[in-house]
Amino acid sequence: MKKIAAVLLTAVMCTVSMMPYEAYGADTTAVGSDGTTNENPDAVSAGTEEAAEEGTADISKISVTETDDTGIENTEDRGVSTSGDKGTDVAAESMIEETEVKTYLKSTTKINVKWTEVEDATGYTIYKSKDEDGTYTKVKTVGDSKNSYLCTGLSKGTRYYFKVESRKKISSTKLYTAMSDTATRKTPSRLTRNSTGYSTTYAAKAVKKGVSKVGKPYVYGASGPNSFDCSGFVYWTLKNCGVDDVSISRKSSQGIYNKYKKYNVGKTLSKAQPGDIILFSKNKKTSNIYHASIYYGNSKHVHATTGSYDGVEIDSLPTSQIAAIIRMPGFK
Repeated sequence: MKKIAAVLLTAVMCTVSMMPYEAYGADTTAVGSDGTTNENPDAVSAGTEEAAEEGTADISKISVTETDDTGIENTEDRGVSTSGDKGTDVAAESMIEETEVKTYLKSTTKINVKWTEVEDATGYTIYKSKDEDGTYTKVKTVGDSKNSYLCTGLSKGTRYYFKVESRKKISSTKLYTAMSDTATRKTPSRLTRNSTGYSTTYAAKAVKKGVSKVGKPYVYGASGPNSFDCSGFVYWTLKNCGVDDVSISRKSSQGIYNKYKKYNVGKTLSKAQPGDIILFSKNKKTSNIYHASIYYGNSKHVHATTGSYDGVEIDSLPTSQIAAIIRMPGFK
């Protein structure tokens, strides 16, 4: 009998040594939204990074607190252990690298977030915060074919912090992630040529397109590309600047106001931003507009004009004749 008992005890010990990591006391119970508990073989207790016993993989795990649009915080566990054959380490090949993130100002309410491609990534999640050390809100998860995301609806004059999480989905229950370092950018209260990041904005892109035609002759009724009248120059510049949500029809100067007056931001120069359409009248009234131009910045505009110089030029604008300042949606 003693000999039989010894054999049984040896068999039990061998069986235990072959069991996967979860059997050694890891918390495998998941709590449902209704408060009930369910056994989850893929669950791993938070913060565990101990080496697994022979026959199981090491564990890679990152925990990130997310706040959805309703303001509710939730913690999602990233990274799970994967059990393999005895003596096989599969964790090393399941890890994923961090991406590198950069930000680019596009307008007073838009920032473009770009990141480097990570090998084997199946997607990326963008997070933002107004506090570098505070809670980061999940903005969007995109597929592996994307390497940028335009964040819109941001507050003016506010500094934002961004992180991008590279994701590697192994199965419906297994996900490995790595969080990037922080990238930051501040939106200006009012865009000027001196604003930090101005050169990457949509407005700068439009102004550059207009400036490219400086020196071209003025011809009444012409709308480019080799000659222009004033409204034809505004039409050609905005039509060809390559900015989404800047769709404009060929109109006279008065016609531009009549069609786009809902985008009027005022008639004082302090409200103007580069890329805006400036409309002029002798008495500042919107009923007899006679000229149109693109605001260059620094109290100057680029326009097709007649007079001492016939053609497209950059010069100081007559502030006493500003009747309206039109800002197209793409520049907001």
